[in-house]
Amino acid sequence: KKKDEYVPIKVQYFALRYIYRSLSFPELTKLLANSLEPLLFDYLVPAMFLTVDDDEDWRSNPIEFIRKEADVLERSNNIKSVAKNCFITICDSEYFAPDGELFLLKFMKYAAAVLTTGVDPRTNQETDQRMKEAIMNIIGTLEKPISENEYLKENMEFLLEKYVIPEFKNQIGFLRYRACWLVGIYGDFKFQNQQIVRDALEGIYGCLCENEFPVKVNAGIALSRLLIQAEAAEALKPVLANVLQVYLSLIDQMDNDDLVSGLEHVIARFADEIHPFAVGIVQ
Repeated sequence: KKKDEYVPIKVQYFALRYIYRSLSFPELTKLLANSLEPLLFDYLVPAMFLTVDDDEDWRSNPIEFIRKEADVLERSNNIKSVAKNCFITICDSEYFAPDGELFLLKFMKYAAAVLTTGVDPRTNQETDQRMKEAIMNIIGTLEKPISENEYLKENMEFLLEKYVIPEFKNQIGFLRYRACWLVGIYGDFKFQNQQIVRDALEGIYGCLCENEFPVKVNAGIALSRLLIQAEAAEALKPVLANVLQVYLSLIDQMDNDDLVSGLEHVIARFADEIHPFAVGIVQ
C-alpha cells in the first residue's frame, strides 16, 4: 500500500519484520519467491534512504547521529535495521530472481547502473543523492557475500576507484561520511593498483582534518583499517603527529569503541615511531 497511500512507519516495520522471519522457513520462502524482487528493489532500497530525522541529527546533534548509525542493527522499530537484515538474508543465500540470476549479482548490476548513469534502470527515472548514499550503504552491508563471490570481489577495486573515492570531494557531508565508511570496510582487500590506496588515503586524511564531526569520526575508523596496506602506512608517516592529535581530540569529544580501537591499530602499526608521542597519548 505504501506506493499509493500513507502507511505508518511502525506498521511497515512489523510487516517487514514478519517477512524477514518468514525467510527462515522454506515453505514460506517458496510462497514469497515471486515477491522477493519487487520487495528488494521497490521497498528495501528506498527504506535505506536518509530521513529528515537523520538530517536534523546531523546538523544539531552529530554524536547522536553517529550512535544511531552504529546501533542500527540493535535498535528496535527501526526500518533500516530490518531492511539490512532482509538484504543480508536474500543476498547471502542461494535465492534466485525469476530470470534465474542470483539476487546478489542482480543487485550489484543494478547498483552499478545507478552509480554510473544516475538513473534507476527499473523505472528509467533520475535518482538523487539519497539513492547514491543508500546504494553505498547496502554495498557495505553486503560485505560478507560480496567477499565470498570471486567475481564481485575482483571487481570491488574498480568500484571503489570509480564510484567511491571521488565522493571524498563531494560537497555533501553524508556522501563523504559514507565513502569513508565503505573504504574502511573494503580497505583490507589486495589492490592491484596501489594508486587507489594512495588516493583513498588522501581522501580519508582530508576528511579526518575537516570540520564535520560525523565525517571525521568515520574517517578515523576507516583510516586505521586502511593501514593494513603497506603503501598507506608509509604515506601516513609524515603526518602521524597530526593524525594522533585528531584521534585524541575525537575520543575526548565522544565515547566510541571503534575510534578507540582505531587509535590502538594506529599505535600498533607505528610502534617504532610512536615513542615521541607516548606522553601525550597517556595524558
